[in-house]
This record gives sequence, C-alpha cells and structure tokens, in this order.
Amino acid sequence: MYLPTSVARASFRTLGLFALRSSLTVDQQRRRVATASAILPQARWATVRPGSVGGVNGQWVSGTSATDGVLLFLHGGGYVLEEPRAYRAMVAHLSRGIGIPAFAPSLRLAPEHPAPAALEDALSAYEGLLQTGIPGSRIAIAGDSAGGGLSLALAMKIRDQGIPEPAVLALLCPWADLSPEGLARHARHPSSVGPRTSTFMEWAQAYAPDGWAYDPSVSPLLGDLRALPPVILHSAGDDELIDDAQHLELKAREAGVVVTHRSHPELWHGFHYLAGTLKEADASIADLSTRIRDYLAPHRKKPHVAIIGAGVSGLCLGAKLRRAGHTDFTIYEKADEVGGTWRENAYPGLVCDVPARLYAFSFAPNPEWAQFLASGEDLQEYLMRVTDREGLRPSIRFNTEIETAQWKNGQWLLTSASGYESRVDLLVCATGFLHHPRTPEIPGAETFTGRILHSSHCEQDTVLKGQRVGIIGTGSTGVQLTCALSQVAGRLILFQRTAQWILPLPNPRYRPATRFVYRRMPILNSLTRNIYEHLFDSIPGRAVRPGWQRWFLSALCRINLRFGVHDPELREKLTPQDQPLCKRLVMSGTFYKAVQRNNVDLVDDAIARITPEGIVTRDGQLHRLDIIIFATGYKSHSYMRPMKIFGEKQTALDEVWNDDPFAHRTVSLPGFPNFFMMMGPYSPVGNQSAVSTSEIQAEHIVRWTEIMRRDKISYICPKMEDAVRFKADLARAMSGTVWTTGCDSWYLGNGHSPILWPWTPDRFRDELKAPNLAEYVTRRDDHLDSL
Repeated sequence: MYLPTSVARASFRTLGLFALRSSLTVDQQRRRVATASAILPQARWATVRPGSVGGVNGQWVSGTSATDGVLLFLHGGGYVLEEPRAYRAMVAHLSRGIGIPAFAPSLRLAPEHPAPAALEDALSAYEGLLQTGIPGSRIAIAGDSAGGGLSLALAMKIRDQGIPEPAVLALLCPWADLSPEGLARHARHPSSVGPRTSTFMEWAQAYAPDGWAYDPSVSPLLGDLRALPPVILHSAGDDELIDDAQHLELKAREAGVVVTHRSHPELWHGFHYLAGTLKEADASIADLSTRIRDYLAPHRKKPHVAIIGAGVSGLCLGAKLRRAGHTDFTIYEKADEVGGTWRENAYPGLVCDVPARLYAFSFAPNPEWAQFLASGEDLQEYLMRVTDREGLRPSIRFNTEIETAQWKNGQWLLTSASGYESRVDLLVCATGFLHHPRTPEIPGAETFTGRILHSSHCEQDTVLKGQRVGIIGTGSTGVQLTCALSQVAGRLILFQRTAQWILPLPNPRYRPATRFVYRRMPILNSLTRNIYEHLFDSIPGRAVRPGWQRWFLSALCRINLRFGVHDPELREKLTPQDQPLCKRLVMSGTFYKAVQRNNVDLVDDAIARITPEGIVTRDGQLHRLDIIIFATGYKSHSYMRPMKIFGEKQTALDEVWNDDPFAHRTVSLPGFPNFFMMMGPYSPVGNQSAVSTSEIQAEHIVRWTEIMRRDKISYICPKMEDAVRFKADLARAMSGTVWTTGCDSWYLGNGHSPILWPWTPDRFRDELKAPNLAEYVTRRDDHLDSL
C-alpha cells in the first residue's frame, strides 16, 4: 500500500529536519541518519550480501536471478554520509526493474577523506567489474544526489583514461556543481523538503577544501562533457539542486550527449528513497529501469525513423525521440534551414495568434519573448535555438526534398528529387498543412505592370513605403498585413470577399524587468504556460459546441465590432454573415483602427479582373495599384503532397484519400504500415496551439517506437475496421459543432465536412496517451512478410 504523497512529503521533511540540519556536526548527522533510516522501506524480498570489487567494500543488492550485467550504484549523502539501509529499497527496485544485480560500494567519506577519495573508490570499483569479465556495454552507472554528480565525474574519468565506457549513466537529482557559484544558484530555489543550502555548503567544504570545488572531478558540471555515454536524468521540482539538473541537461546536449530528462515538478530531493512506499517513486524507478534496460540490450533493434519536415512538428518529434534515448532518426528538410511556416513567411506584421509562452515547447521554455504574441522573426529564431540546444542539427539532412516513399520488403524506400535513396523502418510525415500557397486565378494577372506577391514572398524589406498597395484576403494574414502596411503605404485597398469576426487580443511588449524575472525563476515559464493551456482548453477548446464559452467569445467579437468601428456603413461591410468561430477566429487588437485610417479603403465588391494599372471590381471601378499582395492562405488539405506515398500493394495515398483525407486517431492510416502523420487530418488545429498538438502526437509516436524496440515488433498498421469506426464516430460527433453552421472555410474538406477534431482537447490527450494495440495489426521480426 502506498503512502499518500502529502504524508510522504511531511514525513520526509520531518526526517530531514531531524538528521540534516547544518547546526549538527557530521558525527551527529551520521548517527541521526542511521536512526532515521530504520523507518525507511527495506525491500526485504531482495538479496543483500557484503562484497568487495576492485578492493572496494560494499553491498551486492539483487532483485533478480540474472547475472548478465551489473548496475554500479554510487550513493548520495553529500560525500560525508552513508547508510546502506537508506538506499537499499531504491537499489533493489532498480535491480529488479533492469534485471541485473547491483553493487553499491562503500565510498570513503569526508572530511576524513576529502576529494578525490570518493572518485578514486568509484573508479576502482568500475575497473574491478571490468576485470571480472563484464564488458562496459553491460554495466550501467547510477547515482543519486552527490552520487549522481560522482557518476558523471566517473564517466569523465573513464573517458579520459581510455577505459571501456559504460552503456549508460542514470543520474537522480544530481549534485554536480560544488563551487560557490553553484551553491549560490541552489539558494535561489529553496526547498521545503530535504537539505538546505547551508547544509550543502558545509558538505562541499568538507569534501572539496582548498579550491577543489572548481575541479571537474568534484564539480563535473564545470568540465568537458563531450563524448560521454547517454545520460538518463531524473529531477525533482522541490529541490535546491534543480538548477544543476537543468544546467547539466543543457550543457550535455550542447556537447552532443544523448540526454533523457524526466522532471517531477511536484516531488522533492530524495523521493526515490521511498521506493515501494511512494507511488511516484516506483513510477520513476520503473521509467529509469526501462530506459537503462534498453541501453543494456543493444541486440534489440531500434527502428530507424525518417521524419519529413523540420518545422514545428518535425523538430518536436526529433527532440522527443532524442530525449527518449532514440538517436537513430533522420529529419529530411527541403530547405536550407529549419522553421517550416515560420521560415517561409516573413511578411510585415506577422505574429502568431497563440500566446508566445503557449506556442513554445514545454521542454524548451523561452523567457526572452519580446511580446505577448511572438513575431514570426522571434519564432523562427526560437526554433533555430531549440534545434541547436536539442542537438538536432546533425540529424537533419537539409536541401533534401523527398519525392516518393514506397513500402517495399518491410521498409520504406525514400527517394529525393536529386536521386538520393534511403531505407527506413518508420516514416513520419511532419510536413504540416500551411506550406503550399493558394493563389487565385484572376483574369489579366499576367498583364499587371506592378508587382504581384503572395504573402509568403512578401518580405519585411519589400519596398512598400508610399506605394499604392492592394491586399486580397481578410483572414489572419490579410488582417496582419493591413495593420502593418496601413502605417507605411501611401494608399492601401483591402479587397474583402467575406467579412471576418475579429477577437480583440492585445499584444503588449514585455518589459526588460519581466524577462529578467522569467530568466531567474524558470518555474514561472511552466506555470504561465499551464495557465494559458488551461484557458485555451476551457474556452476556445469547448466553444465549438453550444454553451457559455461560445456565447462569451461571440459576445466579445460582436462588442468589438460594435464599438470598434464608428461608421455604420463600414461596420455593415465588416459584419460577417456566419457565426463567430465557424472559421478560425482572427485575433487582432488593432485591425478596426487600421481599416479606419484615411489612407485605407475597404472594397467588398467582387474582383472582375486585373489590368496593367490595377484591379477592376465587378462594378467597373478601376483601383490603381503599384503592388498586389495575395493574402489568400494555403492549400491546407495538401498535407504531405506533392510527395507520392505508396503503401501495401503499392497503393497510392492519393487514391486512398480520393480528395477525402482521413486518419486513424489523427496519426496513422490503414494499408500504410509503420507510417505516421503529424498535424494530419482531424488534428485539433481549430483555435488551439499547434505546438501542444504536435507534442501530444510526438509523444504517441515515441511510445510506438519504444513498443517496437521492446517487443521486437517490425510491423504496425491500424486495422481498417477500427479506422472506419473512428471516422464514423467522428462524423457523428461533428454534428452540432459550430463548424457545421454554414460557412466556407479551410476547415472544410471537398465533401464540405470539417476535417477537424470535434471533441475536447482533454479527449485528444486521452486518445493518444497510450497506443491501443488492439486497433493495430502487429508483427514481430520473425513474422515479417515481404510486401
């Protein structure tokens, strides 16, 4: 039976106050830790025996009968404390979960034995394991707190001496920087449970006197992290050492090390000691065990993954795979840089219509956002930084446009426009849906003597000042262009086919002080993001059906129009005939002000033709222009096309869809094995953050790769009957949504049925939380057909 988390926290806090106060001497701390450890779980089912490896005494702890590998566990205790009973349950659960015995050496303690005594003992134990005939590839090194930092220092020592390296490092709430500067960072994150900064300072002085604190063998975070084994990192939010974990993750990724970081924001330093008693501790150890086991089993095939597209969703999946320890993937990008739609678009006034902190990846918060709604330029810079920070750039093949993908002999054969070929086990199309410009065919366009541009080719430096500019289109792009160009154009004419509802969303700039606070308090980024996500889930995410949410947003739009546009005639032109939310809401706090400027005209008469001088509307009036900008959006239902994809029996994707795109649970397709889509049909893109959607789909795909690796599965494909059932359920659920109230938008497919998610965001998360193997045909390696 598990303890309630609140009880476990209170008990741990009491034990910490009893045994780890800085006012106690080291001897007193040792005696009290021994007393407190008597009430901690002991995992009496495990086998425990004394032993010696490499001349270092310790304990063998085993929760398994297997002997084909070893876990070398380096205990915490600030280099001054050791009590085997304290960490016995944690080590036993790790041993059982991984399926190998563990050796926990009794390291010499400070202040009697200062640095580098503990590192010398750890190295002797590791070399002793090698001398028994166990290869490094079958050894995992793990450590908690000070033992976590020591594990990292040991890996650096092994690398520097050319000794066979271990398969993986597992670091639990590591203490990796004992320098005064590191201790000062700890003080910025006071913990309600566990050791305080004053205690860490005393331990650091005991183990690392006379300048040793700056030596990488003591503070490995200050050293060279290149060429280290993969790192599995678990941290706790209520922990003064959280800063070490965050800095370690960032620096290790920059050094090219594969890092998997699982954060536990609600837990505290040392929670792993409650293995068998605290549910969250067991879940964390189970995750650690699975990942360590994977690294110790190189014979298990890791499917090679191809990701098409290095935009938001492709980068998200690449980062999630890498964080899960799966590095065997390639991202194919047709351009010479990452970014997707944010690389392709750079028109004046471009901003994202989702709050910047919500449009950032949960694993890569950005305290430096300049404004509430990020500009396109800021978003592109952010995605480039994430690419570098996550170590993705070496895995991206730029300037490679994949033209065809064919399922042949149990793999996908990819062929690029230049003739390059590659075979992969898993294909993921992360091409998005906003990358094929939609350009209307207007008679006479070729005769225009000025410039005609699609918004995707209208750069910031396009000469527009003082020009006569015509904008065709009043969606988000047209609205943003109008707001920006109305301030510089000599004359601006906005050609409107249908009016749009405008939700008044201000875009204030963040002050330097705000950015400073977010830099110093990273938890604010997560907190703010969670608040925005909750608001989007609770209001726009539920407004697609009748209820107070739809009424509330509709009222905001109508009030904005009524009081934002003073001229009744202009207000009449700007009043849509459809309901708010039937199309994607346009967010702007300045559009109505811009369209009422003296140099701006709104024309709602249909366009008849383009002449050398400008645009002629159906009423016969000529509107003289120097530049025409098509703000007409994208072919949103092209998805990965024009790439040709051929599934089983060489069936073409175009034939299967036949102008009616569909997907099983938004990510897969019957008849196309080992194939996934991101931001494909039915994805919840209606007034939701594409980043949040991408993260959910990416985590789902990563879980599939883990299942394939764990169970030696080489073939997965959704069953047709389940896909048909899901499509029928979705069609029934679409009835009653705002999208079926009678409007023409890019949400609609050729059959005039919305290709969107009709349920709540919570249901989307639940649907993709774990793969439902019952809905898929799966085959193991030894049953693979050549198709």
